[in-house]
Amino acid sequence: MCNPALDCRRLGIGSLLLAELIAQCEARGATQMIAVIGDTANAASIRAAPRAGFRACRAVDRRRLEIRALAGRGVDATATGLWRRIVFPYKRMTTIEPTPSADKSKALATWIAIVGGSLGLHRFYLHGFRDLPGWLHPLPTLIGVYGVQRARSLGQDDHLAWVLIPFVGITIAASMLCAIVYGLASDDKWNARFNAGRPASRSGWAAVLGAMTALMVGAGVLMATIAFVAQRYFEYQVETEAAAVSQSAAPLAPPPKTSAY
Repeated sequence: MCNPALDCRRLGIGSLLLAELIAQCEARGATQMIAVIGDTANAASIRAAPRAGFRACRAVDRRRLEIRALAGRGVDATATGLWRRIVFPYKRMTTIEPTPSADKSKALATWIAIVGGSLGLHRFYLHGFRDLPGWLHPLPTLIGVYGVQRARSLGQDDHLAWVLIPFVGITIAASMLCAIVYGLASDDKWNARFNAGRPASRSGWAAVLGAMTALMVGAGVLMATIAFVAQRYFEYQVETEAAAVSQSAAPLAPPPKTSAY
């Protein structure tokens, strides 16, 4: 009678299954994998483990205990300081624990949004430099600054400057709105979103004062931006109507005189 388990030996099926298992563990955020091989008679498993990246640690009761770091972390990443050293006592082995990052202060995030929110600094503080919305903040700010420079060099009548200058005002107003949202958020919601798994922290009055400052600055910038756009639009309409009136009221050229013979 045919035995499928015996007929499928030495075909690499175990290595493929082990590779798929490692990939699935890495995708789920695992930081290490421990393989316990039954005994020294399991020659195939002993050969497959090093090829998959495992390294032998020690034998426990005639069983081979092997460990493999996943996703470039674990033992091979202890030099970076992000992970604690793995210790192998005689009877017990401690596991890798990630070093917790610093708490995200609500008051600090509020004031960063006020001072550098137009450049996306508050997004970088909360979400890191890989945050795509954070990198979208400097572009409209630079466009608005370019419009201000055009107005200073070419004068107030430059129409392109009229279009570009409001970008910086809108970006600053949006940053002030973020600062208000940060400053007025409850400590419980803030800690649940940005400080999950860490001891609860309280922001105090610094965040409230930041929200009040952002409200005043944001309201002033938004009103100034709306007034600027309305004024330039009104001036453009007046110039257009004046040009149309001047063209319609221009005197017609007299017909050429003819001489009679």
